[in-house]
Amino acid sequence: MNAFGDLRQLLGAERSVELQDNSNLDDLLTKLSALTRTYRKGYIGSHKAGLDLTVSLNGRTIRVNQEAVHLKDGDVISLYPFSVGG
Repeated sequence: MNAFGDLRQLLGAERSVELQDNSNLDDLLTKLSALTRTYRKGYIGSHKAGLDLTVSLNGRTIRVNQEAVHLKDGDVISLYPFSVGG
């Protein structure tokens, strides 16, 4: 997992996250929310996935329909707060 913008300070630039088999994007976001001590569903820090946080899976931007996005070992998730970019 790669984090950019202010999420880099919260999560580090790169991080491996262990998830159970058959996990989905919602499971990952829940785990990351706990790591940042946010505890609001869909939020990582002050950013809400799909609202002001873009998520990419293996280099492709995905719509955050969290239940439908299943993850597998080796997937690379990148998190881009809207404050990042040019």
